[in-house]
Amino acid sequence: MTMWRAVAADRWCRLADNGVLCVPWDLTGDAEDAMLNALRLVDFNGPDGLLLYINTGNGTHTVWEMARLIEHAAANSVAHVTGHALSAGLVLTVACTYRRCVPDAEFLYHGIDRRDHDADDERGAEWFAGRTSAPREFWLSKAQEGDYRFGAREALELGVVHEVTE
Repeated sequence: MTMWRAVAADRWCRLADNGVLCVPWDLTGDAEDAMLNALRLVDFNGPDGLLLYINTGNGTHTVWEMARLIEHAAANSVAHVTGHALSAGLVLTVACTYRRCVPDAEFLYHGIDRRDHDADDERGAEWFAGRTSAPREFWLSKAQEGDYRFGAREALELGVVHEVTE
C-alpha cells in the first residue's frame, strides 16, 4: 500500500494537491457539500489515493453517494477514525478500502426509527455485510433495535476496521 500523507485539519473538508481528502468534523451544511464536490473532482488514480480522517457524526442526505464514489474509486482509500464515526461517519469509514481507528474510537450504526423504512434497513444491512465480517442478519437486527454503539475492539471483531492504532 502507498504511503499516505496527512493534511492539516481545516474548517472545511480539504482536498490537497496530492489527492488526500481530510474530513475534520461533522458532515453538515457547507461541509457536506464541500466533501461531496471534492469526491466528485478528486483524481483517484493519483499517487496517494484517498485518506479520510473521520471524527464526525450526524446524518447526511448524500452519504450513500459519497460512499459509492469512495467504494468504486480506482485507487485505494484509507479511513482513519480519530474519535467518532457515527451514522454517516460510519458509512464513510466502511466505504474505504482500508480502515483503522484509535483505541478510544466510538462507532454508531444508526437504526431508522421511522415507519416504512424496512427497505432502507435491508439495503443498509446488505451493504454493511458485504463490506465487513458481520452477516446481514446481524446488521439488520441492529438497525431494527435502534442505535447500536460500539468501540474500537468490537469494530475490529466485526471487520468495521482492520487495525486499531495510535
